[in-house]
Amino acid sequence: MSGLVNPPYAQVSAQLNIKSVTDRLYRGFCRDEAFLQMIRQEFLAKEEQFWNTVDAQQAYISEGDMKMTKNFLKGFFDILKNDRLFRENVLKACRASDGSVQN
Repeated sequence: MSGLVNPPYAQVSAQLNIKSVTDRLYRGFCRDEAFLQMIRQEFLAKEEQFWNTVDAQQAYISEGDMKMTKNFLKGFFDILKNDRLFRENVLKACRASDGSVQN
């Protein structure tokens, strides 16, 4: 979640296979696929609200930070809109209850 604002003090855990807090890594536990698809559709239905909320903050955020924030949010919705990306980045990346990653 730190990737959305990318604060200068944010650090990545050495235990994770990512280089930056702006790298995406789904860390949620595995759930029934139908449930995850329902949540996916809920986010997609509220996409415009997300963009409106971000746009409403333009007076408080620098142009560069706003561009970075919008790009990060766009990447999130790109994953949700693409069946293959959703499968790879969420459904196959979830953690089993023992902490291992499902593949």
